[in-house]
Amino acid sequence: MGFNPLILFLLGLGSIGVMALASTLYVLVSVKVFRKYTLNLLVAGGIGQLAALLLVIGLSPLLGIPLQVFFSVRLDLAFTIWTLGSIGLALIVLMASTRIIGEEYLMKFPVETIRSINPVLLALILFLLAPILEEIVFRGFFFYAFKLLFNNGLIALVLSAILFMLAHLKSVKKEGLLVILAVAFVLGLPVLILNTIIPSIITHIAINVIGVLESRRLEKVRVEEIRGENETLIEPGNIWAY
Repeated sequence: MGFNPLILFLLGLGSIGVMALASTLYVLVSVKVFRKYTLNLLVAGGIGQLAALLLVIGLSPLLGIPLQVFFSVRLDLAFTIWTLGSIGLALIVLMASTRIIGEEYLMKFPVETIRSINPVLLALILFLLAPILEEIVFRGFFFYAFKLLFNNGLIALVLSAILFMLAHLKSVKKEGLLVILAVAFVLGLPVLILNTIIPSIITHIAINVIGVLESRRLEKVRVEEIRGENETLIEPGNIWAY
């Protein structure tokens, strides 16, 4: 790829900045209009992701970075193996981490947050916007920026994974950051081997889908555990959603 690594890096940072700014503006407008904190955090994040994705789609071609380069599809055995293998490996990492440090450290959004929005909107945010945008930014822009800069794919994999972990500092407790780092390595491996982010996007989507299903299962288990004769308390579960 004959791209300028500085432009790739700045596009990645700009995408994160726009996402944060748009989400913050949504919060401020919501509070101003409704006079109270009445918003869903997932929706705020979705607004930011949409704004960042529009920025990426609009600016990338103008800066000489055709996004289709990151989305090459190889309909061969290696592509299939790496896609399925990445999904399996990511789930192994998450399940092992859950057993070792507990699911409370792996979580991002409570069930009460995802339960309060339209299922179609939920799917749009968690199963489309977040995986596509984050893979373009971290396994696309940042990965290839570091690869071009250092002429080393392994260094690019490590540095882009660290940035992915740092981007989730506010999402999980410190014990869960190493889990996100491990997941980031898994998401980056297909890019390193196949030079495409398609398997990473598919794996990211799979993680979020299974995470939502797992959150509902945890919620039902906890409700059964604490349900009493006159007990109405519902302890919310959480999801693996990166």
